Amino acid sequence: MPQTLDQAVQVLDRDLEEFLLRFPLSITSAGQSKGAMRFYLYSHGDTAFGINQGVKMKEMRFRLGPKSLVKNAKALQCIHIPVSPFEQLKPDSISKVTHYDAADYLVTTQLTGCTFAIRKGKGGGLEFLHVQPKGDFNGMEVQRAVQKEFQVSFGRGSGTDNSTYGENTRVTVMGARTNGLWVVYAQYQDSSGSVTKVDCIYKEPSSVAYVD
Repeated sequence: MPQTLDQAVQVLDRDLEEFLLRFPLSITSAGQSKGAMRFYLYSHGDTAFGINQGVKMKEMRFRLGPKSLVKNAKALQCIHIPVSPFEQLKPDSISKVTHYDAADYLVTTQLTGCTFAIRKGKGGGLEFLHVQPKGDFNGMEVQRAVQKEFQVSFGRGSGTDNSTYGENTRVTVMGARTNGLWVVYAQYQDSSGSVTKVDCIYKEPSSVAYVD
């Protein structure tokens, strides 16, 4: 039986990776707003397949967006990364996130051909960029171009190293901050909105040196 919103939130609070495996999620845009803002998690009202301990199971499809469209939506403090057309890229297209931003989650609108990029920022923190193919550059070309400047360039392509996704796949990208460190996941969905897999595309290394 599909889980309720409250049950899904309990999973989210415990483990973002498990949440993304189990529950198909779409994230709606907050336009060009950057930085910390409130998003709301609520049910689509229909079901698709998620993956629970390796087994496909029907679950409610959820949406995370800047507006609460139902009474029982769950509010989450998120850092929103806006979409920038490739031909209009400029320095302020990059979203810089420090460890002290007042949010525990990082979100961007669903990828259907775009590239999502991550790198360490000069002077600390992380820099994020969501690039939309535009003009003469298709999704694969954008992914390769961004790869030259960023540590992570996750986009359209045919690679097998968790850096690309195929033509018939859409991807929800979401991150969580635990103990001050960011981990970012990609949830792959097929044309019906069902989850096919989840990859960790970035894990921020700890600066703490452990000695045995």
